[in-house]
Amino acid sequence: FLGLLVEAHVNPATRGAFLAEFAERRRAVTRQVLQRAIERGEIRPDTDIDVVIDALGGAVTFRLVQGHAPLTKRFTDALVRLVLDGCKTSAPARRRATA
Repeated sequence: FLGLLVEAHVNPATRGAFLAEFAERRRAVTRQVLQRAIERGEIRPDTDIDVVIDALGGAVTFRLVQGHAPLTKRFTDALVRLVLDGCKTSAPARRRATA
């Protein structure tokens, strides 16, 4: 993965493929998950989804690049909790009944 990141930064052709095939697909999936959380009232409607995605992905990438600690379930759980706590609504919203 680190080699792919480096290659994407030095080779324009690889950068396009990396962004189109990997990064954008991953961002789209995460965007859908966060949008559903907004719709359920779990996170604020004014949440900047792209910033949340960048915060999560940036922290994971930083840990990979630094190599100071492994990527573990404990780390990812703590990271997601930290980032999403900043987006939470003050109280869970009740779902409206649909006709």
